[in-house]
Amino acid sequence: MSVGAKASESLVRVGQEGAVSDRLRPFHSAQVETLYRERFKARLKENYILSGRRLSLPGPFTEKFFQAAMTLRPVLRQIHNLANGLADRKNMFEEHEVRLSSLKVTAERMIETIGLPDVDFSRELDDDALFEELAFDLANTFDVTNRDSVRRLMRVMRLSDDWLGHVGSRRRNFEEFLVNTRQIVSGTCVGLGRSSLGLSDAVFDLVVVDEAARCTPGA
Repeated sequence: MSVGAKASESLVRVGQEGAVSDRLRPFHSAQVETLYRERFKARLKENYILSGRRLSLPGPFTEKFFQAAMTLRPVLRQIHNLANGLADRKNMFEEHEVRLSSLKVTAERMIETIGLPDVDFSRELDDDALFEELAFDLANTFDVTNRDSVRRLMRVMRLSDDWLGHVGSRRRNFEEFLVNTRQIVSGTCVGLGRSSLGLSDAVFDLVVVDEAARCTPGA
């Protein structure tokens, strides 16, 4: 028996993924989470362009901003984190210094490719402040004078980072979100009884317990 499209959007299976049958594996919470993330990534550029349009920003600027956000910003974050780590150490390891230098070279090449002014990495700016400065420089090259719109586009960038970085993490339980929004939730009594799922306050129209005689009263 195959699962229909409508059912697939309302069904989630929780528990150990390895113990789930092949037929139900596409509906396991981990698989659904991956699907959400990949769909989000696939439409990310489109969402940036749409956000830029609503903020009355030129399309070419938004595309360059997206390129910088996806490629340059993660490198700037690595540079900042590694530089802070080295500053906290009395004895800097040579391989860390080499890694830091390599990252700076990579960032400089990206900056040149995007068409931004050179960056002085010796200044004490965190990655967010440095990227904001670069975003304004980029805006100037496209004659964008509304800095508030650029800042709002950066908020979209941070929201995207936040969603991609925390979905399914311990800080934000995506599985809990799924079991509280799907119409059909399946799993073993032990799996569904985990407090982290937050099902104790959930209300269902119907609960089916397979082999109920073997189920403990607490479950």
